[in-house]
Amino acid sequence: MKCRRPPRSSSTTSPRPCGWRSASAPPCTSTPWATGRRSPWIRLAGSSVAPAWQTAIERVSGRPGYANGLARNVLAANDDFIRMFPQEPGKPARLPGRNPIRWMLLRGDAREDHPVQWEKRWAEPVAAQLRTAVATHPDNKDPRQLDQQVNDDPVAGPVHRNHNIAYAHPDGDSCLVRHAGFVAPEGEEDRGDRCCEHHEVSQLGVVTMCAAQPFGSPGARFLFLVLEPSQRPVAA
Repeated sequence: MKCRRPPRSSSTTSPRPCGWRSASAPPCTSTPWATGRRSPWIRLAGSSVAPAWQTAIERVSGRPGYANGLARNVLAANDDFIRMFPQEPGKPARLPGRNPIRWMLLRGDAREDHPVQWEKRWAEPVAAQLRTAVATHPDNKDPRQLDQQVNDDPVAGPVHRNHNIAYAHPDGDSCLVRHAGFVAPEGEEDRGDRCCEHHEVSQLGVVTMCAAQPFGSPGARFLFLVLEPSQRPVAA
């Protein structure tokens, strides 16, 4: 006589993994990525950060800190970051524009004064970052537009078209810069001087970039800038 196994009860059925679907079930069409369309979240990635990020960055003091988007527009910044850029005498501190990359690559005061050793230490790696942003996010128009502007510039264009450098991110990099908002610690000598007659006193030094990524906005970045004042003049 052949024994029959009792049917399994629902309580002993093995749990199915998250996202499991029966092979006989009709295909899912309720999500954009299932039908071949790009998710709005993917299209907007790197263009904003959550309000909590903005609040956290703005409340940090003592070190320049900021978040930028895929096209490197500033999304949030603290006062220390705003004050590090060249400032005109008698005017309140302000950013030289919404996009530091546009300023660094296209503005004459950046090329000549504040990012020291402009072509090798700043323009080449920054241009390489811009090329990487365009290549990895081809559907985002902001980096494409900036890429075209830089490419068409008579000074930055040749640097931008030099593809000898592959450069994905600035984390851990150190570069020479003038910091307009630097305040010497108590008891230490103030070595600030003027880069030109049009700007307030600034401190020459080496800035190291500490970078991270807000996971909710792939392509965006958060950076802290750590400045070590230079003890002697550095050739540009």
